[in-house]
Amino acid sequence: MNVYSYLRFSTSQQQWGDSERRQFGLAQTYCTQNGLTLADRSFADKGVSGWKGKNREGALGELLKVLQEGDYLLVEDLDRLSRENPLSAMNLLQSIVLKGVTVVSLRDNNTVTKENFYSLPTFLPSILKASLAYEENEKKSMRIKESWVARRTAIAKGTYINGRFLSGANGRMANWY
Repeated sequence: MNVYSYLRFSTSQQQWGDSERRQFGLAQTYCTQNGLTLADRSFADKGVSGWKGKNREGALGELLKVLQEGDYLLVEDLDRLSRENPLSAMNLLQSIVLKGVTVVSLRDNNTVTKENFYSLPTFLPSILKASLAYEENEKKSMRIKESWVARRTAIAKGTYINGRFLSGANGRMANWY
């Protein structure tokens, strides 16, 4: 039996924050409290989004190849594994637990196994969290797209953006301080 920690954060800027320390610290604390030892090999997707499944091509993909029956997989929250649509996220979780791997969501201390995967107290919170994570990413994507549309419109009109005058005629910027 091996106990693996998987951590992920979506943008490279987050590596300068607390995400990595926080996620790894939760795994260490869980192991200490439950008499387990983390495997020497850990898996981290740093600056990799889980929204479109890019993490499956990185460290998560490598981890999925290594996991065996009886292993533990510790994650801060299930959205670290996937922020894909709820069905894809649940299919990923199901494929892991059907191998005989115990997945522990450290934030809420939810333990998912092949024996309890379909039970309502396990399944419902898992799919609700998957849905919320996916919807959050959809909202962020929409807001970013709207922001770029507004910027392009402002440039075309020659208006101010973030303290700068944008001239639509020649596309040059003039500072206004």
